[in-house]
Amino acid sequence: MLELKKNITKFGDILRKYRKKRGYRSNELVDKGLSRSAISRIERGDPSVSPKKIERYLSKLGLTIEDIKNLKSEVEVRQEEIKLELFSINSSIDHAGPNQTLREIRRLDLSDYSKKALAEISYYKGKCYFLKKNYPKAVKHLLQAIEESEEDQHLHLLRAMSYCYLGMIHYYQDDLKSALEYNEQGLDAIGDSDDESKELKFMLIANKAIYLEKLEKNDEALSLLQYLWRNKGEIETLKTRLHIYELKSKIYLKFKEYKKAENYAKAGIKIAQLNKEHSRAFDLWSILGNIYFEMEKLNFAERCFLTALQMEGNVQPKSLLINTYTQLGKLYMQLKKYSLSREALNKAIELGKGSKNNLDIMKTLMTLGKLEMQTNNKFKAIEYLEDSLLIAEQHEELIETQREIVHLLAKCCYKNEQKKFVMYMEKRIKLDEILSKMKEEEIQSCLKNAYRLS
Repeated sequence: MLELKKNITKFGDILRKYRKKRGYRSNELVDKGLSRSAISRIERGDPSVSPKKIERYLSKLGLTIEDIKNLKSEVEVRQEEIKLELFSINSSIDHAGPNQTLREIRRLDLSDYSKKALAEISYYKGKCYFLKKNYPKAVKHLLQAIEESEEDQHLHLLRAMSYCYLGMIHYYQDDLKSALEYNEQGLDAIGDSDDESKELKFMLIANKAIYLEKLEKNDEALSLLQYLWRNKGEIETLKTRLHIYELKSKIYLKFKEYKKAENYAKAGIKIAQLNKEHSRAFDLWSILGNIYFEMEKLNFAERCFLTALQMEGNVQPKSLLINTYTQLGKLYMQLKKYSLSREALNKAIELGKGSKNNLDIMKTLMTLGKLEMQTNNKFKAIEYLEDSLLIAEQHEELIETQREIVHLLAKCCYKNEQKKFVMYMEKRIKLDEILSKMKEEEIQSCLKNAYRLS
């Protein structure tokens, strides 16, 4: 009995599972010499419980010390089996797909799974529903995985990965603020980097750079990319490495450093081609088209966009095609090929139906508005621009975009819609004031940082 008391921390969980398996409720074992509190302490592995109470508890279950040793052996075998089941499920997601994996999970007997194992199951379910693009179910299971793993410090990587997927879900739904917050929680969950978590840390940093670039926080994004570039030799995941090339080319394009942007895009394309990464190749060809468009090499840009769209069948989700069709529409508008421009832009709108990717649709609607302005169809232009403004106003960080749309609307309404013209001019004045205040705050912040460094 003393041996059992010394090892109660190891046997407690085994006893609890055995009691449940036999169909006993804890209150059914309570008597004068064995309280419910004592039963709970025994099953939690509390070493302060007296040997008499442990002995009484065992007798209620009809167990001896020898039985406990045999039970321990059986449990250890089952734990090894559960480890293999979890390892198999993890592999199945990538190789058999989410539908087959979810069927496999439903067939599992989870009655003797530990809290740690159940947290892993919740995470795998969340990942499966993420891949199926069933985001409400994915969010539910990922949050459940975080809650179930909260007290186990050894599950920090599972929590970090759950936060990572939650960030990506909100990014795909254009909720960039929440995407960044979840991503930051993922980085916090990792804490001090070790070899096991290094790859996940690189992935989270790459995602953070993506979200910052989308928010036009290009300097912050570039700073993170420089860190990743210095450590690129340690990054094993091809997707993360290609994201670095893609983002560097995007940001250097914004800084009008066209040669650097072109070089990174082309280098990324070669890597994507070598590894048959069709989606990344599509993105990089599209970016290369944007680079040539800005350089006014319109024939080059057209070739790049059309090359990207040849990969349309391999691109998922289809909403990723919206931006490329929009850019192609812009190009044809500049070449005064208005029917081709309208065709490309309408294709982008069609792809956006049912999509949560509102920011890309906003840009498409803006471009359609400009096309109708250029072809003297002002009333149609107003319709498209007002739709794009509705989306832009849902994102407080897009003040400059809102101002641009309002300016275009005021131009459209100048002679034809006087009331609307006045309304949009008033909006523009308010947005100018907000932008002026934001720039002043930015200058003050820079001065404070400079003073602090001096």
